[in-house]
Amino acid sequence: MSKLISRLRDSDVVNSLLRYNTVATATPKRITANYAKATDEEKRVIRSELLQRTIADARRTAYGAEFGAEIDEWPVLAKDKLRDASSDFHGPALLKVSAGTGGTTGQPISLARSISSIAVERFFIEQLLTPMGLSLKSSRVAVLRADEIKDPQDTAPPFGVHRFGARHLILSNPHLNRDTVGWYVDAIRRHNTEILYVYPSMLENLIELTRSNSLSIQVPVVLSSSETVAHALYDQVRNALGATLIDYYGLGERVALAAVGSDGRYYFNPLYGRVELMDMQETGDDGNALYRIVATGYWNPAMPLIRYDTGDIAIVNRNDENKLEDIEIGEHGFVGVLGRRSEFIVGPDGSRISGLNHLPRGVDNLVRMQVYQDSPDAVEIRLRPGPNFSEPAMRQLRENVEAMIPPTIKVDIRNDAEFEKAPNGKTPFVIRKLECVE
Repeated sequence: MSKLISRLRDSDVVNSLLRYNTVATATPKRITANYAKATDEEKRVIRSELLQRTIADARRTAYGAEFGAEIDEWPVLAKDKLRDASSDFHGPALLKVSAGTGGTTGQPISLARSISSIAVERFFIEQLLTPMGLSLKSSRVAVLRADEIKDPQDTAPPFGVHRFGARHLILSNPHLNRDTVGWYVDAIRRHNTEILYVYPSMLENLIELTRSNSLSIQVPVVLSSSETVAHALYDQVRNALGATLIDYYGLGERVALAAVGSDGRYYFNPLYGRVELMDMQETGDDGNALYRIVATGYWNPAMPLIRYDTGDIAIVNRNDENKLEDIEIGEHGFVGVLGRRSEFIVGPDGSRISGLNHLPRGVDNLVRMQVYQDSPDAVEIRLRPGPNFSEPAMRQLRENVEAMIPPTIKVDIRNDAEFEKAPNGKTPFVIRKLECVE
């Protein structure tokens, strides 16, 4: 049933019904309205009720059966544990959708989502656009993320397709370069785009390519996610596109959501999930404090994750370390999220291929992946396969590579290469050793 539903999601009609299921969003809509006018004590009660409901769901899983009803009785959940035994975290929900994430570390994780959680996820994202009078459902949206539109070897336009009653223009990520940018600019204009929905690295590339080709685009709103946004990009978007940039932080595991506020800081949504900030006793390059983000998502009974270590790091101003509890419940802002730097590779034609966390999706028994590039026309994909890694898994990986990376970039897949580490000891998903691409 799960695989059938996943296939049906490719239909525009089914996709719309799943994302805009008003029955599923009635509860978060009501709770959001009540929370906005609640006292501090009433807000605490609402958060507590959401948490207790989630813990009750989690205790019905194979993993959670041994833990109690209080959050303090649950250990921090590491990514490795979820990856290695994902079925142990499945809840009793009858209708589930299979999903996956490669994350920003190249470690693929199999996920399950309830039907209702798909609509709830879109509800919370829509709340970011409501103050602007816009909606991903009804507004005219141009999407420049990681969608697979056509074979990268097909270099003839068009480089996009219309979906959802022609309201959405889905643009190809790997085809955007200095030779094709004029087509993209014209397509975005002709679409009368109200929302440009992007990966930040693709947005940066689009702005630079339009500038260097003496082109321009004007759109009201840019919505971005999945990668770190440099502070300078807000001014770039305002100056180059005449747009307001709304950036949000979320995860495929659906445990935490934060969005940038009018003051340029990020705020966690306390109705989406419970956040714990754990002091790493480290200082970032900018002198700010670093805290691990551990989170519990409230809205996915198909895979309720309690105290999940996201692998991401919150950057907290040193002057705000006495306000951690307020930051965790969205009452005070934080600087941003570390570890989601723009992860892309660069083609010889100036193209910037982003969304590389899609590469390990559907590849079974893959422990870790690293994408290494030291030349514009060559990339090395380094693998750490598990003991049951098979030829079908390798075929799936090659299909993913062919769908995302154009043939102008030679790809060498290796399982015998050493992984390169960053100075902080971590193993980045993407390593670029190129000049003039940042």
